[in-house]
Amino acid sequence: MPALIALALLTLLTLAAPLPAAAANPTISCHCFQDRSYNPNQPDAIDPYLLATTQNSLIAAVYQVPKRDLVRRKMTGTPNDEIWVTHHRNKTGQRVAGANQQEAARLIVDQVVSESLGLTAAEVAELRGRGADNAELILAAYLSHQGEPAPLEIYTQVVEKRTSWGQTFTQLGAVIGQIEDEIRELVGKNQ
Repeated sequence: MPALIALALLTLLTLAAPLPAAAANPTISCHCFQDRSYNPNQPDAIDPYLLATTQNSLIAAVYQVPKRDLVRRKMTGTPNDEIWVTHHRNKTGQRVAGANQQEAARLIVDQVVSESLGLTAAEVAELRGRGADNAELILAAYLSHQGEPAPLEIYTQVVEKRTSWGQTFTQLGAVIGQIEDEIRELVGKNQ
């Protein structure tokens, strides 16, 4: 019985003890993506990070804004569509007529991918026809510059689960730390 009382007292003291500063405020070192490198045992674990970072890098390059500012906005809940529409309007002074925010963002991304990443309108239409969202369209376009596969082939292999974005990224020899610089270079060449 004394052991049970001691255990209960120890549990109570542990629960009542103040948390260390890091545990009390975990957002200080928060990162949305825990998987930022390719793991062959979990080939698709890095996919969300690759989709987000290529999209952020393209927005940063096209609209000449710091990528860290985009990431902060997303971390506070700003949707990607709103970011695309806002930056497009700020740069061009124009709104996409007759479109809601999601449709406007899609049209803007299609135009940006064609102009900045060099896809033809037909390639964009094929990817959209197969169901590619904005981030998938951007990543497929970016990866097509890393090797031979066409964007549609890359996208199809991923959605048919024959590969993952991370596995394709690795097989093509792409380097995570070079995404932003390579996208800036592509944007500079194509504009």
